[in-house]
Amino acid sequence: RLVGSEMCIRDSSLTFATSETSAVMHLISYELINLSERFTPFTTINASEVSNQSGIAAFTTMIGYFDDGDYLTYSPIDFGLGTNSIKITYAKATTGGRLEIRKGDVNGEVIGNYYPASTGGWANYQTVDIPIETTFGINKLTFVAKDLTYGLMNLKSFQLSPVSAGYI
Repeated sequence: RLVGSEMCIRDSSLTFATSETSAVMHLISYELINLSERFTPFTTINASEVSNQSGIAAFTTMIGYFDDGDYLTYSPIDFGLGTNSIKITYAKATTGGRLEIRKGDVNGEVIGNYYPASTGGWANYQTVDIPIETTFGINKLTFVAKDLTYGLMNLKSFQLSPVSAGYI
């Protein structure tokens, strides 16, 4: 049933069927979440609303423990009619490392790199604008930590930026 502009789901169930005699998977839990803001291009997305990840810790307002080889994938993300930069809000107390930005999953095309500077502390956030290769439509977006052992950054949020008219 619909209540105002919100959809309510009651008494939901999730069923898997197989013709195999052995178990195919073990489902620990599932969660229905509203990702509708991701279909509106250029909105700010909380970093903890990750779709897939490896190695990080997600907190209510940010992700942390983002170390070498760890990744965050967000899906679906609407890049609109063209995006050529991304704003991230992050904190960092260490030096070194690189943020690899990929279209698709952890093995997808690299569309940008950022070498984050220390912000002076793990709770001292700043926002930076990172140029990326122009990307269109709905895609996965993945951030990968590279080139350091630990402490690439704490990531609070990100926002895609539209291509300016005449620059597509």
